[in-house]
Amino acid sequence: NDPVEVNGETTYEIRVTNQGSKAASNVRLVAILPPQMKPLSGEGPVKYTIDGQRVLFDPLQTLAPKADTTYSVKVQGLEPGDLRIKVQVVTDEIRTPVTKEESTRVYADE
Repeated sequence: NDPVEVNGETTYEIRVTNQGSKAASNVRLVAILPPQMKPLSGEGPVKYTIDGQRVLFDPLQTLAPKADTTYSVKVQGLEPGDLRIKVQVVTDEIRTPVTKEESTRVYADE
């Protein structure tokens, strides 16, 4: 949902696709939230933990070529503004994080 009211909740759906021709191993995903957002929960093919402003997912052992998997991160908007969540994915094959950002506007009714 965008925009989101202050103290409102929204869920980001994150789809990770293996575009390569061989399986990806130890697929690790982390969502990094700005200080104006509070991480509430995560869902996906593996367990997650919340560490401060980060939602960390355990490594997914393998992701077959051309296959995809979906994660979700539920957050609460704490302060108004144009807030950006950053998602990073690394694998054993790709050590440099693949990074995507998503903007959400959080507003307050005055």
